[in-house]
Amino acid sequence: MNERPMEKLVCFLCDYWWIILIIIVLGLTAYFTRDLWLPLLAFVSTVA
Repeated sequence: MNERPMEKLVCFLCDYWWIILIIIVLGLTAYFTRDLWLPLLAFVSTVA
């Protein structure tokens, strides 16, 4: 099996395209909803 490096990359994309799509969708969702979840990461105490 003498596969070329480009053939291995194409085979990976053909077999695992759904993982790449999930990563893109999750990344875009996190980017567009950052105003909702970013304040939750601040850990600022509101107790005076």
